Formats: sequence, structure tokens, C-alpha cells
Amino acid sequence: MELLVLIFEFCLLYWLQIRNLFGGDSAEYKIVGNTWSVAHPPGYPLYSFLLNLFRVAHIPSYMNILSILPTVATSYLIYRTFCLFKKNKLLALIPALLYVFLFPIWLYSEVPEVFSLNNFFIALITYLLLKSYLKRNSLPSFWVFFILGLACTNHQTFILFIPGWYFLIKNRLKLFFKEKKYLLKSFCAFVLGLSFYLYAPIASSFNPPLDVENSKTLSGLFRLVTRYTYGTFRSYMGSKPDLLNQVLGLFSSFVYILLDFRFIGIVVIALGFIFLLKTHREIAKFALTTIFFELVFLFYINFSLIVAFGAATFERFLISYYFVLVLLFGFGIFFIYDSIFSIKLKNGFYALVKNVLIYVFGVILIFIIASSNFSTIKYVKSINQFDFFAKDILDNLPKNSLLATTSDNSSFTVGYYYFVKGYRNDIKLITTGIFNRQYYQQVMKKRYPQLDYSAFKKNDLNQFIKDNSNKYQIFFETPSAAGYWAPYGLVWKYYSTKESAEKDKNNLIAVNQNIWDRLHIPLLNNDQLNIYHLKTVRDDYLGKELAFARYLFAYGDPKLAEKYLKQILAVDPQRRDAQGILINVDAKIGECQKAKTNFLRFNQNLNISDADELTRALSYYYYCDKKNPEMNFIFKEYQKITR
Repeated sequence: MELLVLIFEFCLLYWLQIRNLFGGDSAEYKIVGNTWSVAHPPGYPLYSFLLNLFRVAHIPSYMNILSILPTVATSYLIYRTFCLFKKNKLLALIPALLYVFLFPIWLYSEVPEVFSLNNFFIALITYLLLKSYLKRNSLPSFWVFFILGLACTNHQTFILFIPGWYFLIKNRLKLFFKEKKYLLKSFCAFVLGLSFYLYAPIASSFNPPLDVENSKTLSGLFRLVTRYTYGTFRSYMGSKPDLLNQVLGLFSSFVYILLDFRFIGIVVIALGFIFLLKTHREIAKFALTTIFFELVFLFYINFSLIVAFGAATFERFLISYYFVLVLLFGFGIFFIYDSIFSIKLKNGFYALVKNVLIYVFGVILIFIIASSNFSTIKYVKSINQFDFFAKDILDNLPKNSLLATTSDNSSFTVGYYYFVKGYRNDIKLITTGIFNRQYYQQVMKKRYPQLDYSAFKKNDLNQFIKDNSNKYQIFFETPSAAGYWAPYGLVWKYYSTKESAEKDKNNLIAVNQNIWDRLHIPLLNNDQLNIYHLKTVRDDYLGKELAFARYLFAYGDPKLAEKYLKQILAVDPQRRDAQGILINVDAKIGECQKAKTNFLRFNQNLNISDADELTRALSYYYYCDKKNPEMNFIFKEYQKITR
């Protein structure tokens, strides 16, 4: 039976796997897995090595197999874990199936990601330790230490489980330290697993397209392993403590759990914890300790959840958390099963019903969760928005121009087309985040010898831009501080002087109109919006289109600005920034009745701590309702913020 379940899981995941690029780090792994590159810190060397090995071995769908197989294997390990407790084996299939169909686990099994393999290592270590725990006096297998080493080379969040694992071996610690041969063999097994980190300096020595830390040097390898550039436990570079946001992140984790497990699932999880307290207190301590450290981690790491990309990053870190909850869910099923069996019924039919009831409950719950999540997951295999995004950036740049990308979605998707597919290699593609590093400057000189590098002497990016602007048109995803920048499709164009920018205004507007008539703005339904990376790329389009509308409004063409603002609101009616500017456009061109209708809706949720929203309100009052006393109040609030 379990074999049929595993085949079903594999076939389903294989059928729904993504065929194209995906957002976030997934696109980076597509570069790494095709070029023997080194991924961003901590490098994920084992995963990177396996990606390239599978490619060389011509394994079909090798990019996604490394997500699909570990998920199926983890499901099997969950099944085997519950079989250790000598209960009905059919019961063990319920948590095993549930695991696969939980939304973040399912989603990140369909795209290239490291988290599926990370959970496999966690599940395997947990299984081996539980197996040893139930035998009482036996020491853990040497495989535990080898897998610990491997886990270190894949994703370091497994360390959140170590305090909990302690409770599964604490009664044998004295025996552990007495066995010196065992200690030596265990250490050697750990080092052997850890040796896969050699992939990073070896790959780096061949100067691959991606290697942000220059891992062939000791200092670079140290920075890679420790995530020195980001901050070891920070979610992103530049992250700062924010108590309100951290509390929101913690609260959001509970919301995610409620949405993914449903209320009844949470009840079963609670019953599972009660079951463990009664029968296996040390396992209960393992679960509780691990959940505690997971929550502390989610609180400390401070994900920014106000934007879709932050939410997309956040949900990936729930995957290991969900593994523990699935274990508790399985023990909850045991609790319910034992409770049902404690009811003695003389009638044979009713006795049969009580035996079947628990299986029916499990199947119904799994079906509800799976069918709900399938409504979103079914779109994954046909996602092509990230490919269009990369092409929409590259296709609209003039020949031999210079492009600098900053965000993950643009850097990795564009990087895949540029480095792997050789698409638009006439462009000079640079990374500004590591511009000041000497090794990257050497890489740039080798890659683009025709550029002017005199600014490297002072590590002056602004001077570098200026020095090269006479020969090349320069485009940045996000404007640099120096010079003058104007919207240009999905990027910004650099002008060395204000006069040159104004002189090119009419041409720039015409070029932008032509670009926006051809761009592939994602049109997403409610189910697709549950894939936060898709929402992120859609918001990238709308944000750049809004920048063009602002430009038109500022440079005296409000009627044309209105066209693009309406296009934005047709895709996302909730964008308040576009709503506010559209009100100003209508007010400025004298359509005050239309502006008033929209302003009354806008004003209902006016954020008086947002200077931009107050500016929109003041502009409306100035053009259409100067005598309104509300204008004085808004102006005072605006002064408080901007003073």
C-alpha cells in the first residue's frame, strides 16, 4: 500500500512541476545548476553539486527532481517513523500524505529549491534518533553524523532541531562519551558529510558567472559559510530590528498554520502533544523545544511581510516547522484511534464503523486540504511570467547598453537568460551590490575590457557611471544617487545632466509608450495570487508603469498619464498609489466631479502618517476644493511628517 502511495505522490509532483523559470532563489539555482556556479551565502554546495551532477548525467527534469524526490522520501520517512510505534500501518499513511499536500511544501516541491532536501535530512535524522530512542540502550547510527555533515552543506536551518534532538539521546550521553571508537568514527562520518563544502572553492576557482563571495579564498569561503554579508540570522541584507514587524511575523506564522492545517488539524496536533505527554514525554519535549526555536527564529529573522516578496520568502521557512507539526498531527491520529478503540461495542457492525471512522476522517481532511491547494498549485507547471519578465527587460534595451540589476527576481531571471542561454550578450550586465569588491572589479575587467574602469581607484560607482555614459547608454533597475534618472520600461535610464534629460523627454515618452504597449503584464486570478512570487513580479510591472505615469504627470501630459493609471487599476484595483495620482490627474485637468467621486473613496482609508497620500489629498483640495477646512488639517499633518 505504501508503495502505491509513494508512486502516486511522485507522479503527481512530477506532472505539476514547473517547466520554466520561477521567482526568488529558484532562478538563481537554474544558473548554478547549468554553470557550476556558487549560490548566494551560505552557498548550498551539496545542492549545487547535485544539480550539476544530475545535468551531466542527463537525468530528466533534473532541476525539479531534487525537490520532488526529497519530498516523496520525507513522506516515506514520516510513514516509517510512525511504523516504529507498532500501530496500524494504514494510520501512518495519513500524516505521510498530509505532509505532501500542505501548501508551502507542495509548492516548493514543484520548483528548484533547497528546502525539500533540507527537510529530508531533518526527517532522516529524526527517524534514526527515534529508532535509537525506542531501543533504549542503543547508540545512534553513524549515519546520523554523516547526514548532519551533509545537512550543514545544504541549508543551515536544520540547527533549530538540534536542541530538540538532544532529548532523544540525553539518556545515553554517558554511554556516548565512554565509547571512544564510536566518537572517532562519528566525527569522521560528520567530516565526510561536511566535505561537500569543497564544492564552493573548487567551483569558484573556475570563475563561474555567479560567485558573490569569491569562495576560492579563505576569507571568501568564511563569508560564504557564515552569511557574513547578510548577517548570519538576517532574512536579507540591510534588515534591521523592528519589533512591530517581528511580532506581526510571529502572528502571521499562526495564521499560516491555521490556513494550511485548518482548525480541525490544529485540534489533532494538540491531541498529538497530549498523547506524547502520556506515552513518550521525551518526544513531547523534542517537539515542543523545536517549535519554540522555530518561533524564536521566525521572530528574530524579521521578514518584511508588507510586500509580496517578503511573504514569499517567509513561507519557505515554515517548511521545516511544518514537519514537526505533521509529526504531532500523526500522534494525534494515534490518540483518536486509541480513544475510539477504548469504546467497547457488542454490535459487530458498530465495531466495524468505529474502526473505519478514523480512516474516513483522515481521508476527508487530506482531500479538503489537497483540493484547496490544488486550485493554486495546478498553475505552477504553466508559469511563464518570469521568463517574460527577463525578456521584457532585455528585449527593450538598446544595443550595447549597460544594465545593472538589484532585486532577486530581475538579477536571477535576467542572469539565467544572459549567462545560460546567451541572450542579449551585447549588453554589459553588472551587479552594483558587490561593485566595491576587488575580485569583482577584476571579473568585470575580464568580462568587459572595453569599459572605463578609472573610477575603481576610488571605488566610486557614481563616477563609473558618468565615465561610461558618453559611450554607452546606462540602465539601472533602481536609480543610483548620482545623475538624473527617467523611467524606461522596467528599468531606469541614466542622464548625466538635467538638461540632457529634459532634451530627450519627447523621445523618452514615445519609447516608453512603445514599450508598454508590448510588455507582458501578468494578469492573475485569485488562486494565482496565492503564489506570492507571481504577485511580486506583477507588482514589479505595475510599479514601473506607475513610475512612467508619474513622469507623464510631472512633465505636463496628465491625460496620457491617466491612460496608464487606468491600466494599472484594471490589473490591481487596490493600488492606492495609482488611485491617488489618478485623483490628482482628474483634478488638474478640471474633471473635479470625477476626482471627487474617487477622492471620497480614497479618503475613507487615508493614512495620515503617509506623506505621499497627504500630498494626493492636498493636491485634490488645491485644484477642486480650496475652501474645505479639511485642507488645513491635512496640511498640518503633512508638515509634521516632512518638517
